[in-house]
Amino acid sequence: MKKLLFLSSRLPYPPIGGDRLKNYWLLKILSKYFKVHLVSIAEEEIDKNFYKWADEIGITYKVFPKKKYEFILSASKSIFNKHPIQVNYYYSDDVKKYIDHIYKDYDLIFATLIRTAKYVMNLEKPKILDMADSIGLNYLKSLKQVKSLKWKLIYSFEEERLLEFEKKCIQLFNKVLFFNKDEMNYFNTLEKCEWIPHGVNELLLSYDKINHYYRNNICFFCNFRCNKT
Repeated sequence: MKKLLFLSSRLPYPPIGGDRLKNYWLLKILSKYFKVHLVSIAEEEIDKNFYKWADEIGITYKVFPKKKYEFILSASKSIFNKHPIQVNYYYSDDVKKYIDHIYKDYDLIFATLIRTAKYVMNLEKPKILDMADSIGLNYLKSLKQVKSLKWKLIYSFEEERLLEFEKKCIQLFNKVLFFNKDEMNYFNTLEKCEWIPHGVNELLLSYDKINHYYRNNICFFCNFRCNKT
């Protein structure tokens, strides 16, 4: 069985939030076909159930717990280098040193989001980046709509850097995955990109129980992102 190095900017357990939930299921699926080694950063205390879950699906792991001040110090490097805050925030020398030490033992590298791309983008190994969506394009759109001066400054500072970094990722990775087809088409390098739309686990949709009290109601499930104006 081939060996896969999986990089995550946040621990995929518990499976809450978009990226954690996605990586939770990705690891469960990939572990059936690869010997997976997870390298992840932990922003908060590690849930003890993580270790049980990892053992159940048969993956090995190396977790780097970080304090809030460490993230802030890393993010501040964006003042001096040309990388986005999103990338610097999750970049640490000890994580990089560890990856450089082990990556040659793996057949494939799977990086999730641009937050982990910097660790491996220049390594000579087959590698896939699950970019998911373009943060740069999202910031560019938000810049035109937001009224808050603080967020205008942040989006102005980040959007160009993010787009340049995302373009560089597409150049250096063997394959880049998107769930937003329009954003994938924006980069105009379809031979390097793959559209994989996100779906819903049908087992979660049960129609066995019907409450007629709600027969004339509509329920919306969504994730709101609000900016102060």
